[in-house]
Amino acid sequence: HPLRVQLEPLAWESEFFARKCARFVLDSQGVSQAQIEFTDFDIVQSKIPANRLDLLDQLVKLGFQFIEGEADFSLPINALADTQNYRIASEPDILAIRAVAKGLFAASRFRAPWYTEEERDRFYQIWAENAVRGLFDHACLVIEDTSGIHGFVTLRKLVRDAARIGLLAVRPDLTGRGLGKGLIKAARHWCAARHIQSALASNVLNGDGNFTQRCQQWFEQYTHSHKVLLTPSCTAALEMAAILLAIQPGDEVVMPSFTFVSTANAFVLRGAKIVFVDVRPDTMNIDETRIEAALTSRTRAIVPIHYAGVACEMDAIMAIADQHQLWVVEDAAQGVAATYKGRALGSIGHIGCYSFHETKNYTAGGEGGAILINQAEQVERAEIIRQKGTNRNQFLRGQTDKYTWRDIGSSYLMSDLQAAYLWAQLEAVEQISARRLELWHGYFQAFQSLAQQGRIELPAIAPDCDHNAHMFYLKLRDIKDRNAFISAMRDAGILAVFHYVPLHSSPAGQRFGVFHGEDRYTTKDSERLVRLPLFYNMTDMAHHTVINAVTRYFA
Repeated sequence: HPLRVQLEPLAWESEFFARKCARFVLDSQGVSQAQIEFTDFDIVQSKIPANRLDLLDQLVKLGFQFIEGEADFSLPINALADTQNYRIASEPDILAIRAVAKGLFAASRFRAPWYTEEERDRFYQIWAENAVRGLFDHACLVIEDTSGIHGFVTLRKLVRDAARIGLLAVRPDLTGRGLGKGLIKAARHWCAARHIQSALASNVLNGDGNFTQRCQQWFEQYTHSHKVLLTPSCTAALEMAAILLAIQPGDEVVMPSFTFVSTANAFVLRGAKIVFVDVRPDTMNIDETRIEAALTSRTRAIVPIHYAGVACEMDAIMAIADQHQLWVVEDAAQGVAATYKGRALGSIGHIGCYSFHETKNYTAGGEGGAILINQAEQVERAEIIRQKGTNRNQFLRGQTDKYTWRDIGSSYLMSDLQAAYLWAQLEAVEQISARRLELWHGYFQAFQSLAQQGRIELPAIAPDCDHNAHMFYLKLRDIKDRNAFISAMRDAGILAVFHYVPLHSSPAGQRFGVFHGEDRYTTKDSERLVRLPLFYNMTDMAHHTVINAVTRYFA
């Protein structure tokens, strides 16, 4: 059957080759190929899908020559890529870039019969030059040191979340040194950083800008919470939760002692007394069987902490809360993208709190957090508390003609510049999660024999919990054993560290709280626990180095 096509003139190519060029586009709404006058053009090109060899045969019969195969592939964006020695090229770099590009065409797989010798030398040079000026591709990144530019990559934005590499070149005398891989990493960073550039260009850097809205909607869809509001930190989110629940002096709040100070501080600021209970030795989470005995007529809330991104026994905790009409605030600072029985951590209690600190799986550029409002009736007041006690959000939505002071509150908004950074992280959430889980499971498998020998204890994950590989820890025999291990790792150049000192043992913990019941595991296990390095950009070599050092220590 005759092909249905359109013939589109190509202005840039026509100017470059000084010949009339066109593109032969397959189009079901186009005209029959028999009606096309090829004689109006000197060069006509076409692209067809690799699985349509029948089209290739028809084009060959029309006089087309097969030149090359082309593969498009995608690289997930990584905002944490190491971009040292990489930068965006500018006009003064053009001569150096042309020098790198010279002769590149001859080494390319691309073989077009219509190129003259002179055109072959100029083609890539002009392409790269136009990328620097933003006339063809949108940017050109270069790799350099004090001796000059060693390579470049050109990039073109496609849609909001994607970009395409046009050219990638490294000086021939420097091939085989990983510079091309470095340019790919820099290109991925550019994709992420352009969100920050977009935020800067918008001139809206305060809270609740475009990127804040994107992030909040992403979390609402992922968690199914009624409302997610970005905050400057998880500490701020916890403080908002205490205000939202109207915690008063004399109220009591139950939580584990093995947690970060912000968990308790948020409620102490409202005048509450903290009642600490013991943890489970398998997960280091609050022991749900110890909660009910710690309740009094003054208890207002339970605050479970999902340690290491592993869920607490939320069904049992929610049942206790329902029975005694208590609030549940999930401290899910470490629990982003982890689940309990298919439900996102932070979305199960009445309120959830996330952290995007630089030590967490996903960061907002150093600091950041979010509060998850899981009951519709609390959304309006949460917005007022976050906006300094005013109804400014209603004003911005056109629901009132002015905004006024309505309640207590504070400035609990994240900058939109930070939200832009966070958005790039969320675009790569699956990639980041997969890599962290790969590293976590690598440790777990490597140390199985040590655990079976009884020399160490490994983390425990319940079958109905999907953790997020926030951290990997070992438990040694006692504090003396742990300190010796930490010292040995330090000598091997490995940063292995302990974690929380139980809050009930601190001066403020003794002043503002009390430990209820027996401390069977909180102190003892906190003194045995040591964390191993685990982060997204950890290389396989670094991972194996840690495994080998740990194995040698216990040999």
